[in-house]
Amino acid sequence: MARLPRSRKAAGYSVTQIPQLRNFRNWSDGDLQLWLRQFLILVVGLFFFALALMLSIYANIGANSWMVFHDGIAIQTPLTIGQASQAVGLVMIVVSWIVGIRPGMGTVLNMLLVGWFMDLIVWSGMLQYATTLPVQLSMLATSILILGLSSGMYIKAGFGAGPRDSFNLAMIELTNLSITVSRWAIEGSVVVLGILMGGQFGFGTILYAILIGPAVGIGFRVFGLHRTPRKRPEPAASQT
Repeated sequence: MARLPRSRKAAGYSVTQIPQLRNFRNWSDGDLQLWLRQFLILVVGLFFFALALMLSIYANIGANSWMVFHDGIAIQTPLTIGQASQAVGLVMIVVSWIVGIRPGMGTVLNMLLVGWFMDLIVWSGMLQYATTLPVQLSMLATSILILGLSSGMYIKAGFGAGPRDSFNLAMIELTNLSITVSRWAIEGSVVVLGILMGGQFGFGTILYAILIGPAVGIGFRVFGLHRTPRKRPEPAASQT
């Protein structure tokens, strides 16, 4: 009999608990089906994540903050934009691991597949640069919505967070900053570096920064990623 998907808490959210690869020899048919299904969800989610990032480039009014950085690296080096994304992700994984945040399978797959999919989208010619403001705004809005939905999709798969989330946690460990301040500092830094290297920056980058939070919130709700409230410690009994 196929085993029903179970749920576990990850970073305060309930995600599908997938069978561990190290226990592969003990998997049932249901475990294998569950793992393959969740792996497919992960791959599809990462493809749409890459599509959303490339839409932000082809909207042509300012890309997603990380894409400004990757675009700048691609301009200044022989790397493609997908390879630039992979190189940055690899550095983040290594730094995070040194700090003590061990990468999961999903972390590595995120780094590899998103870069490959980005280059595949460029190679296929499926996107064209927008040239009029209504089309540009429509592409940017579509990019933001798809990024929010795909974020919920690949996290729900249960294979772990991406390299940038791991790096953010590593920076928190090193600096003792809050997660919000750390995120702002990292993304602000990569935007500045991207601009200096000639990456595509514009008012669309600012719109992206404002709207991506609500979009990810929508994605989390669509895929049932509800934050689990922490249990409050029971007050100690008074002694008389």
